[in-house]
Amino acid sequence: MSYQHIINALGLGCAPSTAMYTDDPKLAIREAPGLNVAIAKGWSVAIPDHLGPPHAYGAAKLGGQITLDGIRAAGRFDALGLGASPVGMAGYSGGGMATAMAAAIAPTYAPELELAGSAYGGAPMNIDKMAKALGQQKHPAFGLAMAAALGLEREYLRPYADHESAQ
Repeated sequence: MSYQHIINALGLGCAPSTAMYTDDPKLAIREAPGLNVAIAKGWSVAIPDHLGPPHAYGAAKLGGQITLDGIRAAGRFDALGLGASPVGMAGYSGGGMATAMAAAIAPTYAPELELAGSAYGGAPMNIDKMAKALGQQKHPAFGLAMAAALGLEREYLRPYADHESAQ
């Protein structure tokens, strides 16, 4: 199973590779008890840092690719004995975006994977509609929308800006 952790942030502190080993209760992975149930049943659980090196919250395509690459890596790690085992994916919020995109691109990006299913929630499905709605009045989710805008800039615009400034 690949679980895409709830991340709505632009920094490394909330990334699973950091949060899984923290003593800070604000950063702890609260879904860990549910994941422990899967592990107790003998499942292997992959938890990728689906925001990638630029911490690009909102860049769902990157998150989907990282998720599928993590599944590939786990399947190729012989010590786990997974081989061609079917795989399920799950995620919520920022992790839901990565899970939904992974499910959408898997047939072309990772056709060799046998995906049994995916479950995701709390993921905005129409970013344009959400942005327009949040821009019209005060809204408690404005901070998330701003974080997504910054994450999208990091993933899609910064490479172009860096290239132009180097010339």
